This record gives sequence, structure tokens and C-alpha cells, in this order.
Amino acid sequence: MKIGLFSWVGAAMLFAASSVSADLPLKYFNDLSGPHYLLGGVYAFEFRENDVPGLKRVRATYLPNGTLLYPIDLDPEHEPKNVSSPERYGTYITQFGQVLLVENDEVSKRPFSVNLGEADVIFHQDTFICAATDELKCSEDDGISVSKSWAMLSERDLDERIVTLRFFITEDNQERVGYLGLERFEEMKRQGVLSDLLEPWPRYAFLGRRELAQARKPCGVARKTYDTEAVKAEIGVEAEVGLLDWFKAKFAAGFETEAGEENIVLVGEPDTEIRLYELRVVKPDTEGKFDPNRLLKLNVTASYGCDGIAGALQPYRIETIIVQHTHPNEIDGRGRVTMKWTDFHNRELAPEEAEYIWDKNRQRPFAFSVNSSVAYDTTIQKLRTRTEFDLALTNILLSAFNASCDSAGGARATCEDYLR
Repeated sequence: MKIGLFSWVGAAMLFAASSVSADLPLKYFNDLSGPHYLLGGVYAFEFRENDVPGLKRVRATYLPNGTLLYPIDLDPEHEPKNVSSPERYGTYITQFGQVLLVENDEVSKRPFSVNLGEADVIFHQDTFICAATDELKCSEDDGISVSKSWAMLSERDLDERIVTLRFFITEDNQERVGYLGLERFEEMKRQGVLSDLLEPWPRYAFLGRRELAQARKPCGVARKTYDTEAVKAEIGVEAEVGLLDWFKAKFAAGFETEAGEENIVLVGEPDTEIRLYELRVVKPDTEGKFDPNRLLKLNVTASYGCDGIAGALQPYRIETIIVQHTHPNEIDGRGRVTMKWTDFHNRELAPEEAEYIWDKNRQRPFAFSVNSSVAYDTTIQKLRTRTEFDLALTNILLSAFNASCDSAGGARATCEDYLR
């Protein structure tokens, strides 16, 4: 099967038929109070409702202990609808930029700055820092093993390019001092090993995942024909010069023509569904303001495996996902990367296993189903290695195509076992 990717510039009307709701106004992300933090790992819910009517929200992703969360105070018109217990859940944007519903009891009652005083650095991963100012002379004998969720007060010497970190060991309440070179400190920020509260805002605002509804080839169909004039009407003038060439350049997803230039055909395999997506993120400026002119897009082609599930041929998992971005000055990482199911999972799923996970994922096809902290760490590491994105963008990509299983009846453990 020939599939590919697309690069998208301005043809937003192609998304009109998508079931995804409109983006939240950026005003909410420019009016954030100080961050709170998670008291433990949680499975957070998507802000938007499930695509399947009548089913509850999908658990979009796992968030580890210590993740920073910024409460969002929404106007009534933008508050999430059909939440089973509105007082139980709050709307938050994570330090990575995902907008999610989280149980309020899982979030610190007071902001980070109130609970942890003058501390301005928090670690999210177990790591190692030097007890000597010269990193080249640093060894485990004179270093400090740092655990996730430890908070520290920093002193930054830009001339010497050294960051001094002061913190207390709980057991003996003794102050410890560690050092990081400024370059290493900045790299650890980019990798998400630590968060810098002197930059008190999320790294991105993830506005959502939109599907190009006109470019889907469903299960059971080998050739999907699109009416050229109808497509032109949706796309606009950009496609007037060589419509097929335009599609190939933007999508490269196995398009052909029939009857001359009258119709466009998307070609694939009957047991595969093809969907094209745009992930929309906004990157803040140096003052932490989110400007619509800084909108960035990750363009995704997903190839879904189809099987007989719930009495019909359904797409149940993503076999191949191709990601491309065209923002080298704004996004670090590979410009184009192809990832397969086998890059993240050790084996194929038996039909009954696939149906079980699909059902416990609220009938959402998935590339990832993170059901433990270990699976989260492993999946994030594999995603980061393949994409070379920073931790924030990696978490956004994970949540866009993840659906964690329910906890009732041991389903989460069963899903974890199937995917192990």
C-alpha cells in the first residue's frame, strides 16, 4: 500500500466536516495563574467529547507525578459539556501544552510557588547532578542522584555559565548543593528532565487534532473517488494550478486521476483505512504570550488496520503513522519520520485482544494505549528517539493518538498485558 504525508498551508476549509470542535480562544492561555502540580500519576481525560455518541470521554493520556498544571478559567460558552461530575474535574493546560480534564483531588490545592517557597526548578525524571562546579571532573562519588518531583532553588551565573541548585534532603533536612553547566541545564529543560519556573508558562498550547475529512479512505474500500469540483470548492484558489499535482505535493498519499482530470482517486488496500490529520500547536514568545501568528502544524498520515469488530469492519489500531513538520526554526527534531506499530509494540494483537482494547479505549482506534507509568516512560522514550522532538511535543503527539483503558474490572492491567 502506498501512503504518505502532507504539508498544509491555509486550506482550512477542508476541515469543515470534521467532528473536532473549534479551538479554544488563545485568551485563556494568555491569562494563566501560577502552576499547580500533580500529587501522583493520573490518566487525564480529553477536553473534547468522544467521537462516538453516547460514550464517555476518552482517557487521552497518562501524566506522571509532579507534572505542572495550569488551571484554565473558562467562560460558560467554552466549558466542557456532558461531564459526569463537573465539580469533580477541572480544566487544565499541562506544562507540555495539552488541554485536559483532571480530577481536582489529584492536583495540589495550592500553587507550586506557595507550597514550595522560592524553589524555581522541579525535576520530572530521575537524574544525576554534579556536586562539583567542573562537570568534567564530576563522578558518582561526588555527584547527587536526583529523584523525580524534587524541587530546588537556582542561582544562575551567566558569566561563569553555571547553575547552582540548592535543596534539602528530607531524611536529615540538610541542605545539598549541586551544579549544572548552563548548556546542560538548558538541554535538560528542552528534554523535559526539569521545568524552569522562571519561565512560568507551558511550552506550547495544543489547540487540537483535526482530520481532513475529504481525504479519508475507509475500511473495505480500495479506491475512494472524490469529485474534483467539490474538492476545489472546499480548498480554494490555491489548488487551481494542477489539482492532482497539488494533492501529491501536499499529501503524497497514493492519489490518481480517472477520466482525465475530472476525478481524483485515493488508492489503498481494502483492509486499511487512511486518514490525514493536522495537529495545531501555538508556541509562546519569550514573554510567554501565545500569538496566533506563531501557529505551528504537525502533518500526520495514519494507516489504520481494519478488522471485524462489534459486527462491522472497523479501524482498530494504527499500523503506520507518518509525521512531518515544516518549521525548522521553531521545532527541533526530524522534519519527517515514519513510525510503525512494531516500533512500539513487541507483537501483533489477536482479534479478541484488539477488540477488547478498542472497547476499553471507548471505541477509539489507537497507536498507543499507555496503561502504566512504565509504559508511559517507555513509549515517550521511543517517540523522542524516533522524532527527536522535545518532551513537550512528544507528549502532545502521544496524547493525540493514545487512549488509555478503563480501570474498572482490571481492564487497564489486561490491556497492559496484551500490549506488553
